[in-house]
Amino acid sequence: MTTELATANKPAPMPEIMERVIAMGDLSRLSPEDRISYYAARCEAAGLDPRTQPFQYLSLQGKLTLYASKTATDQLIAKHRLTVEIVERRMDRDAGIFEVHCRVKFPDGHHVEDFGAVTIAGLKGDALCNALLKGVSKAKRRTVLSACGLGMLDETEVETIPGAARVLSTPSGQLAPPRNNSGHGRGQYASEEQTETYLRNLRIYLGQRNTAWLDRWTEDDGQIPDEVKDLCNEWQADNHLVKWAIQTGRLDPASMPDGESVKNRQIGRYTAIVYHCSKQEHAALSKELKRYIDDQEARQTDLLRKKHPELFGDADEAQATADEDVATPSE
Repeated sequence: MTTELATANKPAPMPEIMERVIAMGDLSRLSPEDRISYYAARCEAAGLDPRTQPFQYLSLQGKLTLYASKTATDQLIAKHRLTVEIVERRMDRDAGIFEVHCRVKFPDGHHVEDFGAVTIAGLKGDALCNALLKGVSKAKRRTVLSACGLGMLDETEVETIPGAARVLSTPSGQLAPPRNNSGHGRGQYASEEQTETYLRNLRIYLGQRNTAWLDRWTEDDGQIPDEVKDLCNEWQADNHLVKWAIQTGRLDPASMPDGESVKNRQIGRYTAIVYHCSKQEHAALSKELKRYIDDQEARQTDLLRKKHPELFGDADEAQATADEDVATPSE
């Protein structure tokens, strides 16, 4: 038995940990040791083998929680000798919904029923077949979890939740480090070359946006009102992108330890992981950066309009022209 698994199977101080989980509603706020203990205790309470990873981590609305994998429901069926029966399948073409009614029976005869539903609007062929199979699986797993008293999401439900993202973990329930393939340090941050490339393009983009913003308010004599400041600096932008990457599951929540601020770490070393991960992730990061700066611009404009209405006049027309000249971060 490895040290890691020995730690996972160590009796957990559940009352204390559960109190913290309930109070915070977020497993990422626990220490790595408490998170492992909590994971092991949940497995023990459900009679599941933690080495098979019956639970997985999910980042949802900025919080870290657990959901049940197929392994969990399969083990529960075997452990409790459950009989799973599909009572009814119903397809509503008008609503675009396929609904499955499932019943789970225990050996003593008592049973629990639940439903699973999937969207089928516009689907046909293989896509429709896959959706129907998914509906059956969803109903079965939801009913098994309900019958066994596990009030948690099943993996078939995760992909239908906006903003939800799976987070990798080890068999003991410990969060896995980010996989950035940089070969730098422990792989928890990007290499110096990757970081510098990302920061260079971040600075170019912020320079474009800040310049366009200040030009909007430049007076005929070349002066800029004291009330007008830059939209954003690189520290603010990078800090936001790190939080966004963690909330969307692109970075492990453990990447940036609790209490560590953007000012006492090397800027860009986490965000560059996402920037260099793939073209799709690069595009997603650039889109989020643009959205964030757009939001900052809208907020500052509203604030200036309330406090200094005399500044407004031709500025709105100048802004429309400036927006056409600003590009998103390049490769």
